[in-house]
Amino acid sequence: MSKFTKHSVFLTIIFIVLLFGFIHFYTQFTNSDYDDYTLLVTLTLVVFCFVYFITSLLEKNKLLLVASSMLIVSIFGTYIFEYHPWVSDGLWFTAITTLYHVFLIIALALSLFGVFRYYELEKRHQALAATFSELNGVVYFKYNHNKQSVEIDFSKKFTTLHNISYNQLNISFKEFLSFVDEDDRYLLYDFELSKVRTDYTEISFRIKYPEMSDYTWLYSKMVSIKNNDFVTIDVDVSKLKSMNESIKESDRALSQTLTENQYILEHTSDFVSKMDVEGTILYASPSFEKVYNQPIEQIIGKNVLSVDVHTDEHTAIWFEDVLEKGHSQDIVSLKTGDSTLWIQWHNKMIENNEGKPMILSVGHDITTIMQFNEKLEYASRHDALTGLFNHEGLKNALEKLSPKKQYMFTMIALSDFNSINEFYSHRTGDDIIKDFAIALKHHDPQPVITARISRDKFLIVFQLQSIDLLDDYLLSISAFENHIYRIRNVQIEVKANMGY
Repeated sequence: MSKFTKHSVFLTIIFIVLLFGFIHFYTQFTNSDYDDYTLLVTLTLVVFCFVYFITSLLEKNKLLLVASSMLIVSIFGTYIFEYHPWVSDGLWFTAITTLYHVFLIIALALSLFGVFRYYELEKRHQALAATFSELNGVVYFKYNHNKQSVEIDFSKKFTTLHNISYNQLNISFKEFLSFVDEDDRYLLYDFELSKVRTDYTEISFRIKYPEMSDYTWLYSKMVSIKNNDFVTIDVDVSKLKSMNESIKESDRALSQTLTENQYILEHTSDFVSKMDVEGTILYASPSFEKVYNQPIEQIIGKNVLSVDVHTDEHTAIWFEDVLEKGHSQDIVSLKTGDSTLWIQWHNKMIENNEGKPMILSVGHDITTIMQFNEKLEYASRHDALTGLFNHEGLKNALEKLSPKKQYMFTMIALSDFNSINEFYSHRTGDDIIKDFAIALKHHDPQPVITARISRDKFLIVFQLQSIDLLDDYLLSISAFENHIYRIRNVQIEVKANMGY
C-alpha cells in the first residue's frame, strides 16, 4: 500500500468513526430506538476503531494513537451499559454515564485535533519537499521487480540544470543501467548473481540520461517496499562533489606545500630565523649552526644581540633599522676557519597569526657569487697569460700611487718577437712571455706595478727610496736587455729595448 493510499484509508476510517459516534450520541440524547442495530453498530465501530488504532501505530502518531485507544475503551463501555443489567439505575449510574460521555467527547476531540494536526504536518512536509525539489536536482526512481522496469520522475530543477526536454521516463532496468557509468554499474547490479541490488541504503553513482551532455553524480537513498520493489530519491551532487574534490585538492596542495616548505627550511643553505621585537630567537633553520657555531637547540630562546657573531655595532644597526623602518638588508662577510663566508641578509617586520609583530630574517649564502665576482674583477684587470696588470689594471694601480713619493717608470719591448713566434711557434712565444713576466714580478728590488700593455711590451714601476739610487735601479734592469731562455731543451736568445 502506497503512502498516499494509506493516508486516504486513514482519513476514511476517521470519518466513519466520527459518523458512528454522532449516531450513537444522537440516539442517546433523543431516546431513539435502534436496538435492532445496536450490536451491528457496536461491532462495526470496534472494527473501525481497531483499524484506526493500527493505522495510527503505523504512522507513529502518538496523539491519534491515544485517541483511538480511548475510542476503543468507550465502545466497550457502551457494550457494558447496554447489555449488562447489573449496572443499576440511580445516582451512581448517572455519575458513571456522565463520566463515560465526557471520556467519549475527549476521545472524539483528540481525534479531530490529531487528524487536523497530522494533515497540517503533511502539508509542511510536502511544501518542504517541493522547495527541496525546486532548489536541487532531484530524481524520483521506482523499481518494479516483476516487470523489471523503472519509473523515473525528474524535478524541474534537474531538467533545467541538464537541459533535457522530458520530466519522466518509463523504461526497463537494463536500459536504465546502460545510462550509468560503467565503473559504477556494479553498485546497482550484481553481475555475478545477475540481479538488481536491493541491499544498499545509500550510494553515489554517475549517470548520463538521454540528452545530457555529460555524466552527473547522484546521491541515492533507497526505501524498500515489498517483493524486492523499492523506490529511491536521487539528488544531483555533482557540484558538491566538485567542491569536495577542489577542497581535497587544495588540502593536498597545501599539505604538499607545507611539507615542501618544511623540507626546504630543514635542508636549505639559506639562513632563516624568526624573532620577536625584543630580539629573542623563536626559530632558526639548521643552517644557522654554521653562522653561530652552536647547536640549534642552544640558539633558540636566546637574544640575537647576544649570539650574533657580527660586531655589536653592526648588530645594533640592522636590528634598529628593522624596528624603525620595518625592513633592512646588507651584505656581511664572516670568517669561518680558513675561508670567508659571504651572506646577504634580508630582514623584515611581519605579523604572526595572532597579529603580533615579529622579525623574519633570511640570509642567503652568496660566497660563490662573491668569489665569482672577485674572479671577474681580477680577470678584468689582469692579463690572462701572465697575470700582470692589463690596461684597466694599470690605470687603477696608477690612481693609487701616492703623489708624495718618487717612482721610476720603465718601458720594455722585446725585439723582433714576431720572428720568434713564426720560427719557434706561438706556443714557444707564449712560454717566453710567461717566463719574462715571472722574472719581472720577482725582480729585486721588486716593482710596485708590473703591467703587460701589448703582446711584447711591458711597463714596470719602481718606488725610489732615494734619487741617489736611480743608477742602481737602471743597472739592475739592464739584465733584461739580453737574456737566453731555455724552452723545451731549446735555447733562445731574446733581446729587449728599454725606455725610462
